[in-house]
Amino acid sequence: MQSGGANNSLSDYINMSEQLKGIEHENKGKSLSELFTSINNYTLQYGKLTTYFDDQVKGWTQANDDYQKNLFEYNRKINFVAMASVPLKPLIPSWPKRLIVILFSGISIFILSSIYFIYIDSFKQAYAKITKE
Repeated sequence: MQSGGANNSLSDYINMSEQLKGIEHENKGKSLSELFTSINNYTLQYGKLTTYFDDQVKGWTQANDDYQKNLFEYNRKINFVAMASVPLKPLIPSWPKRLIVILFSGISIFILSSIYFIYIDSFKQAYAKITKE
């Protein structure tokens, strides 16, 4: 591993502990300023690599967004018609006939409305008795 060199592999950039071990092994007997210079070179390369990865991720997300938008537009433009088949008529006509349903609903509405008006009238009479006293 060369300090600050351009021939380092991707795993060297990513694994910082390996970088520090490599710097320690290569730079035995060197001064502290030289070691800091080597660390700074690796830090700059690591920063450049993370910036490159961030740009790649941004580009991928933008491409994915464009793909999703275009796919939605494509699916929206496809015309389709749901074809329904001719309904099958039952062999035996269904019971209740329309007349029975109408009569039953009319009678029940009349009974319910009569009960409602009787209740309201009794409530009004009770209220009138209370207010007179």
